[in-house]
Amino acid sequence: MLRNQLFIEIICCILFIIPAVLCAQSLDIQKGWKFQKGDNPAWALAETPDAQWQEVPVGEGWERFAGEDYDGFGWYRKRILIPSSLKAEVKRYGGFSLDLGRIDDVGQTFFNGNMIGQEGKIPSANNETAWDVQRHYVVPITNIKWDVENVIAVRVYDGGGGGGLYTGPYEMTPLSWKNFVQFGIDYPFQNSTTEEKKDFFINVNINNQSKEKIKGLLQCRIYTFGEKELVNEKEVKLIIKKRKNGLTPISFEGLSAGFYKIKIMLISDTGEKCFYEKGLAISPEKVISAPNPPSDFEAFWQKAKADLAKITPNYKIIPQPIWSNDKVNTFIVEMQSLDNVKVRAWLSIPKEKRNLPALLKVQGYSSYMMPDTGITDAVVLALNIRGHGNSRDDVNPGFPGFLFRGFGSAEAYIYRGAYMDCLRAVDFICTREEVDINRIAVEGASQGGALSFATAALDKRIKLCMPDVPFLSDFKNYFDIANWPGDEFKAYQAKTGREWEDIYRVLSYFDIRNLAPKISCPVLMGVGLFDDVCPPQINFAAYNNLGTNPTEKSYLLYPVAGHSLPWQVHPPLKMEWMRAHFKN
Repeated sequence: MLRNQLFIEIICCILFIIPAVLCAQSLDIQKGWKFQKGDNPAWALAETPDAQWQEVPVGEGWERFAGEDYDGFGWYRKRILIPSSLKAEVKRYGGFSLDLGRIDDVGQTFFNGNMIGQEGKIPSANNETAWDVQRHYVVPITNIKWDVENVIAVRVYDGGGGGGLYTGPYEMTPLSWKNFVQFGIDYPFQNSTTEEKKDFFINVNINNQSKEKIKGLLQCRIYTFGEKELVNEKEVKLIIKKRKNGLTPISFEGLSAGFYKIKIMLISDTGEKCFYEKGLAISPEKVISAPNPPSDFEAFWQKAKADLAKITPNYKIIPQPIWSNDKVNTFIVEMQSLDNVKVRAWLSIPKEKRNLPALLKVQGYSSYMMPDTGITDAVVLALNIRGHGNSRDDVNPGFPGFLFRGFGSAEAYIYRGAYMDCLRAVDFICTREEVDINRIAVEGASQGGALSFATAALDKRIKLCMPDVPFLSDFKNYFDIANWPGDEFKAYQAKTGREWEDIYRVLSYFDIRNLAPKISCPVLMGVGLFDDVCPPQINFAAYNNLGTNPTEKSYLLYPVAGHSLPWQVHPPLKMEWMRAHFKN
């Protein structure tokens, strides 16, 4: 059973291959890309003609040229001539390093028709996106054609919101010793966190699998979150023999409570560099941001719930045999929510089982929830809140647009209805004869993390809450720390002239930091220490105000994860935690 301040250190000792830095021999792959909507396996092949394809930029979402509402498949192609003058250099380490930045949501990369990498999974019942994963691949020398055009082809699937090759770097560089030097940082403390003002040390693991001895400088720097301030720096001279491992301990003075980045850089005597980064938390439970609910906060939410209760749900359950399997039956559920808005959810029920716990899955911003048929010991309801997925009949502001729908007042704001959509979903769960209504959990990531907090705060029928990287928290600090959604609100304020005090007043009704004290059930929160979308500071602004008994709340920190937590590791841990509490 997982316990308070769950001490799981993921990837703490795994060594990571460091992407090569741009050098004089790099090939320019930033420009010259072409794009085609749709999906065809032949588009991976070098001989496929693409003269009629649309010329497009990379480094921004495909909405600019594919259409604002375009979701689904699209292919990018780039032709590149590789001169034989590079053959000797490339032969030494056997190929090229290829960096394609981040791809939203899932990408398969081909070089001359051979697949060289994939992150995420092409749509299935249990979608696994990889929109914030840096794509770094190796192109083997055997795949290269010299002095003629080669073709990089990227098959992309986007399930909602932004899509495509939206941020770089875009580099193709001969492999060198840098690609065969592996780094890792080993913390002697658990869960990537240590106590404030307490001196500590780290172990830097260096594994040189290159063909040469490396002589140079190891530089280790500690920054505040977002690299806004350098707080400590150490340097160590070293020599690493070829095919050898090394362990270098480095000590630091204690730091104040907060969130930091440790960045280590190996600088060779020839001036070449490679680096590795890892997140660090110092006493995260002491990072406090006090709630600031408006005076009518309780009355506001009581009225919202009363207004919801006046709406007849009119549940309609539609079998979906195409999504069912030998263990689980799947349905679409339609229901009327606040303001008589129709919303839909995917219901998955294990066959021939009764008295089961239930899991309400709530979604990230702009995403499209699909059925989860992989859980066979709980009823699962995957909800699409208004304006998302298959719940766009009555409310469909799009993205961007969703954040400001009804923002003129708290009573009209779209998140009032979205929070009530979640409560209506709980109403439905409680009608199912298969469900033990004393064992209902809620989980979600990003916006879904905020919806999880809100649902547990506003509905005591929720007995477990599992938010990941939660959104909608501590807005004033949030807008200072992260680019989005602060940039949209700043543009809104400049356009409308509305006073910031009034903007923050409306947001305060939906701030999960203000809702957190109303939660009393056990909570398990997942946090990415490299998350620049929903930074750890705002996650803990809500977590540290929970009304939950301190012995029944816990968190998992992932020191090299951003806004997506490792899907191979984190979801199973959450399910283990839920099963342990529900004893099923």
